[in-house]
This record gives sequence, structure tokens and C-alpha cells, in this order.
Amino acid sequence: LLQMPEFSALKMIEVDFDSQADVLAQFRVQTQATMLVFKGGKEIDRAVGTTDRVAIVEFLKQAL
Repeated sequence: LLQMPEFSALKMIEVDFDSQADVLAQFRVQTQATMLVFKGGKEIDRAVGTTDRVAIVEFLKQAL
């Protein structure tokens, strides 16, 4: 989805759930498959376990 032109300005950072516990703690992530969206350097929403493409597109649009 991040290859779609409308999302070209977004950056994705992947965190390994098994080896990066410090990062998970920093962002209070307790469940795998958690996505956070930031705007202006602040977290504005999070989604857990979302797999529906349309829902993820709407989720990402919040960062624009």
C-alpha cells in the first residue's frame, strides 16, 4: 500500500516483536500485528490485527 502514489510521503518502520522489546515498550505495544500512525511526530491512532485492505488504507490516510 505504501507504494501507492497517495502514500509516497509516508515512511514505514518495522519492529521485530521478538528481538526489539525496548522499542515495543517505548511505544506500549503489547500485541503482534500492531500498526501505529503518526502525524507531526505524534501518535494519532493505532490498529491491532487489522488485515482488511480498505481499513488499512483508511488508517494510513490519517497520516496525510
